[in-house]
Amino acid sequence: MSYSILPVGVSIPCVRTVSIFALSVFFTSYSQARTINVDETISSGDPVENFVIGSGATVTVNNASTLNVSSNGSQFVVNTGTTQDIAANNGSTVTLNNANVVARANQPGVRITNSNATITDSTIISNVTGLQVARVVNAPLATTVSLIGTTVTGGETGAVVSAQTVLNMRDSQLVGSSLSGNGLRLAGGDVFARGGSLVGGQNGVLLSGDNFLSRANSLVLDGVCVEGVNGAAISVDSAGRPVVTEVHLINSANLVGGNGNLLEVNNGGTVNLTVDNVASLTGNIKVATGAISNVVLQNNSLLTGNLHNVASVSLNNQSVLKGDVVNDSTNPSSVLLDNGSSLEGQIVNSSRVTINNKAQWKVTGDNEVNALALNGGTVKFHGAPTYSRLNVVNLSGEGTFGLDANLASGTSDFLNVTGTASGKHQLLVTPTGNEPTSRNPVKVGNIAAGNADFSLSGRAIDAGAFTYKLLKDGEGLYLVPDKETVSTGTNAALAIAGTAPTVLYAEMTTLNTRLGDRRLNGAEPSARTRSTDQSQVGVWIRTYGNQYRVANAYGEGYSQNQNGVSVGGDKQLLMGDGQWLVGGFGGYSKTDLDLKLGSTATIDSVYLGGYLTWYDADSGYYVDTVAKLNQFDNHAEVRMSDGTLTKSDYKNLGLSGSVEVGKHIALNGAFFVAPYTQLNAAVVQGKDYTLDNGLRVSNDNTRSLLGEVGATVGREIVLGNGSKLQPRIKAAVAHEFVKNNVVSVNDNDFNNNLATTSVKLSGGINWAPTRKSWQVYAEVGTSQGKTIDQDWSASAGLSYNF
Repeated sequence: MSYSILPVGVSIPCVRTVSIFALSVFFTSYSQARTINVDETISSGDPVENFVIGSGATVTVNNASTLNVSSNGSQFVVNTGTTQDIAANNGSTVTLNNANVVARANQPGVRITNSNATITDSTIISNVTGLQVARVVNAPLATTVSLIGTTVTGGETGAVVSAQTVLNMRDSQLVGSSLSGNGLRLAGGDVFARGGSLVGGQNGVLLSGDNFLSRANSLVLDGVCVEGVNGAAISVDSAGRPVVTEVHLINSANLVGGNGNLLEVNNGGTVNLTVDNVASLTGNIKVATGAISNVVLQNNSLLTGNLHNVASVSLNNQSVLKGDVVNDSTNPSSVLLDNGSSLEGQIVNSSRVTINNKAQWKVTGDNEVNALALNGGTVKFHGAPTYSRLNVVNLSGEGTFGLDANLASGTSDFLNVTGTASGKHQLLVTPTGNEPTSRNPVKVGNIAAGNADFSLSGRAIDAGAFTYKLLKDGEGLYLVPDKETVSTGTNAALAIAGTAPTVLYAEMTTLNTRLGDRRLNGAEPSARTRSTDQSQVGVWIRTYGNQYRVANAYGEGYSQNQNGVSVGGDKQLLMGDGQWLVGGFGGYSKTDLDLKLGSTATIDSVYLGGYLTWYDADSGYYVDTVAKLNQFDNHAEVRMSDGTLTKSDYKNLGLSGSVEVGKHIALNGAFFVAPYTQLNAAVVQGKDYTLDNGLRVSNDNTRSLLGEVGATVGREIVLGNGSKLQPRIKAAVAHEFVKNNVVSVNDNDFNNNLATTSVKLSGGINWAPTRKSWQVYAEVGTSQGKTIDQDWSASAGLSYNF
């Protein structure tokens, strides 16, 4: 006889390959069974017989064939062999290794009753039930069957497990091959499976009640694939007593329902389904009237499908449900979301929805909830273009409502509390970079009663160049325009435009000590002693860094950190009554802006410049001039009021220059003082650009005119080895004269006024070793002003004169 595992043309995703050779074993079913009462071994070449194994005896089949075998309080062992159906009773033990069992017509392949069996790397085939695990109703004994690497196929059912019995499976397959077949029928027993599959032409698993005993089933599926080809993956049909089943899906177990249902609970059954660390399930759960199902998703599990008439849903530890929870009006459900989990769908007819600890309900469509409790959770509306309305009878706790609103048209998602609201709640409204055409109030909620406190999450809502704030008026919650507070995008645009002059000037400060290098090296002879062959060529490198804090009149202000390096070379010329120093330089700096509220920006600056210094050693007067051309690469990441990021990049040019006039006055004891006055000027190219969120920025040219008056006091010290030190301190007062720099945001003009008076202090040291060609330099400083403070500045360098 020959059995096919599945109907022709049926494909089973859960089964990679089910290859069972049609066994042409034509044994007569009517042969007289031989009774064996003492231990016996059946070997290849022995007669093929039916056996009845008497109590206490052991029959071992080694690479041989038998007909049907009945074991009664005895042991039956197959080490490679072929048999017909096997029946074990009364405390028997069956051990099958590499066995092929092909049952007679209408007989179970292997039937274990009040006995135990271990079946490894074997194949069992029957046209009815492949494996039957049973008990004697009135006198049950411990009954356990272990399947390891084994395929069991039954025409009607792969395996039946009765109450008070256990089936353990590892990397095995149960197949119900007919169109109405079930891979597993669980009737009050316990099944623990790891790996492998359960497949039925109708259902993967059928949960049915025991006719004699009310006992809960336990089904644990660890990495197992369960498939109902034409029906559900798991179905409950209690033909006898009501079924109560604990189903646990663990570690990437999978359920596949040909009718789209993962689980069907019918006829008064109860299923408690726990999904633990299962990456992806797709399908629906349907519960009939009078039946019960409680669903738990935990530890990063994902279910995509709708839940109909479940009694409760609980999501925990980053788990996700993408689907609707819909219940009949007579059977409301409870929903719990906890520990970062999320539900994306509708909740229809629920008794209570609880959202805790960073969990989120992503609302789709209009919903009605009897009781909503938020404990650190979020309700996120679907938003444009199809705005949603959430009706809540009673609201409590503390949480966030994520809304979307078209501030121009006045349409938005809507929160409607018809009963009582208590607790503290925040509204997180989607911002926009576009300017609202009409700045009218927008109603986003109605609170009928209660003492709940509603506020915006974080700061005001970004809406173009300005913001909106929340106003509660009577029962209504309104978004109203706020022309006093600029948006985060506007704040970022003003910061980047205002930062350019400080970047330019910081890059030039390292040049102001070049003349000191020359003097310390003794390269400036007096007019009476100089000769034309005393000119020198020098090269140098310097690194620098600084930190500014800027008070922005329109926003939260910002801080900036700059780091850079400059390299250059110069030549000393002796002409007329003084010494001239002409040089060129180039460099790179990077400035990081902390724009507050989570926004950041960077300015990458590449520059080339030149300098010319005149110094008269006899009188001590000097004139120091610097000119520089920059290219800026600006990049901003603006975190809007709802936490989302928008970006923009643009490039522009900058031109700056500095003139310093001073006098070096020698004092007693090698001390000196050098008063000076300095004028700095800069202009940065204006630019038009647009952020990702639609915010349009147009910068005029940014201008700066900075005057500074100060003095340096120091001393030149000759050490015993002939090296020199020049410690010094400098104090100065600086003033920015330009008060009008216009930045336009969405056609709204802002005056980026950074005019300020600052007090500057710094200290430094130069060291020339015995070989006077080398010199090391270091300096630190700070400044305080009305709108701009420099927390610190530092630079260090090395020069060499040929």
